[in-house]
Formats: sequence, structure tokens, C-alpha cells
Amino acid sequence: MTKRTLRRYLTPVVFFFVAWEIISILTPDLFWPSLPTFLIQTFNILTGPDIYVHIAHTLGRTYLGWVFGATLGVLFGVSIGESEIVSDVLKPYVTLGRFIPAIAWIGVFIIWFGSGLPSILAMVIYSSTVLSMLNSLTGMIQAGRMKERIRAAQIMGASRWDIFLRVKIPTTMPAVWTGIRTALAVSFLQIVAAEMLVASTGLGYVIWISRSYFQITRMFVAIFILGLIGFVSDQLLDKAGQTYLKKYGV
Repeated sequence: MTKRTLRRYLTPVVFFFVAWEIISILTPDLFWPSLPTFLIQTFNILTGPDIYVHIAHTLGRTYLGWVFGATLGVLFGVSIGESEIVSDVLKPYVTLGRFIPAIAWIGVFIIWFGSGLPSILAMVIYSSTVLSMLNSLTGMIQAGRMKERIRAAQIMGASRWDIFLRVKIPTTMPAVWTGIRTALAVSFLQIVAAEMLVASTGLGYVIWISRSYFQITRMFVAIFILGLIGFVSDQLLDKAGQTYLKKYGV
């Protein structure tokens, strides 16, 4: 292992532990446990089965809602963007949807789908769909403005389908992939809010219920796990894009 690798990964860990201990000295244990106490309690939480049940529920809901919503968003965005007239009419509404947080719909979703998994998935799907659709639509509009490429393809005898498949889609791919990655990040935000409000399992539920019993370590563990899972998911997605979509400029 090189010095740079050690510095990159070891320094933040050391800084974290030092900062934690300093804060714990200045803060009552009720609000911020000492480092030894935190590590012992964290070990007990991670060696128990309960936390992994909550992790599994959160992951399942997040990935299911994200995959379904991102797929819908890309399909709708690309389809709408293919028609200049349709995109001019619908883009303002898609943009408007971006500024309406999914949490604002939770009351409506509960009335429609009831309290539980359907409402949680609806929130994640909504946010994923809107973000993926907007990025895909923007990419298609930009691709449609590349008149030189389109005319060159037409001169070579390309049909409208060929232009769509071989000119517009490759040009749109970076915007599409950015929308998919952004949708994943937002899905993790939405799942926490949803689980706090309408779930009885999941990391969001753990965070919410732990505050009632002043289980600060349990809250921290759930928060750190969420961050770690999100970070790893984003890195894997980034690696997949660089590996399989590099030729499209991703």
C-alpha cells in the first residue's frame, strides 16, 4: 500500500476519532458519548441481528424504487425529447415537478395507497422519475440542436430511427447517466423521510424511534450506515458508467 493511499484513507479516520473525542469532552454523554463508549455500543449493535434486518428493508425499498423510477424517467424523458413540440409543452411541468419534494405528497400517497410499503415506494419512484426525466429530456433537447450531425447522417441515408439510435442517444447518454446517479442520491434522502413517517422497519425508522429513547449511538450508527451504503452505491455506479459507457463520454 502506497503512502498516498494510506494518507487518503487513514488520515480521515484518525481525524474523525480525534474530533469525536474532543467533542465528547466538551459535550454531555447524553448528547455525545465518549469514543470508547461509542465503539463498544456500536460493536454491540453491529453484532446483533436487528440492524441488518433494517438495512435489508432500506436497501430493498431504495433500490426497487430507484430502478423503477429511473427507468420510467429515462423512457419518458427520451420519448418527450424526441418531439420538439411535445418537449416545449411538457418541459415546464417536468421542471415544476422537480421543485415539489416527494415528502409533500406523503399525505396523498397514504390516502391513495395506505400506510406502508406502497407509499414509501411511491415517494422514491416519484423523485427518481422526475430527476431522470428532466435530465434525459434536457439531453435530448441538446442532441436535437446538433443540426450538423443530424444533416450529415441524413445525407448518408440514415432514417429517423437511425438518427435517434446512433446520433441522439449517444449524445444524450452523459445527461441520462447524470440523472440516474442523481436519482440514486435523492432516493436515499427520500427513503429516510418515508421510513420516519410511515414505516416500522428500516434505517429511517431506527433513527426516528431511537431519538424517543435518547439512543444517540444507535442513531449515529444508522446515519453512518446510510452514508456508507450511499457512498459505495454511487462509487459502483460511477465505475460502471466509466467501464461500460466511456465511449459515450460518461
